[in-house]
Amino acid sequence: MNKLIKKTLTNCTFTISDFEQTKQKVLNWVQQFSTFCFLDNHQYQIEPHSMECLLAAGVKRQLRTDAGSALEAFQHFIDEKQSWLFGHLGYDLKNEIEKVASANPDHIGFPDLFFFEPEIIIRLSATEIIIEADDPAVVFDAITKEPEIYKSSATFNKDIEIENRISRLAYIAIIN
Repeated sequence: MNKLIKKTLTNCTFTISDFEQTKQKVLNWVQQFSTFCFLDNHQYQIEPHSMECLLAAGVKRQLRTDAGSALEAFQHFIDEKQSWLFGHLGYDLKNEIEKVASANPDHIGFPDLFFFEPEIIIRLSATEIIIEADDPAVVFDAITKEPEIYKSSATFNKDIEIENRISRLAYIAIIN
């Protein structure tokens, strides 16, 4: 009986003829993932310039934590395995580095530190797309089958109601 001992990602390069169209198809394709990071250079030409876009999609492993011992946990996460990591560092991590504290309300609810190792990496340049995945050809095929126009899974309600957190008078008092 054959047994899979280790499955590693494969790197494949595919030629593209239309950068903008491919970029749009990649953005349409990635909507199926609940976690992804899309970094776009917006064709800004400064050396060393190598990629227009970098996409990390899916989660192999992740670290999600709040300030306290987050930086120590992050170092352990990095040391665990050398790999691509994408994520964010929140403002309150400053409390782990300096003797400062803040008690600002958190209305968004993001963790102070979140990083993930992606299942798929896509690097897009003007003439090629490099896909790092278990099966890059399957990913490329799925991307090429996406529509050229933007498709959004979001629906918008025209009756959006915005509420102030503080009154106009309180705001003016703060400014003064």
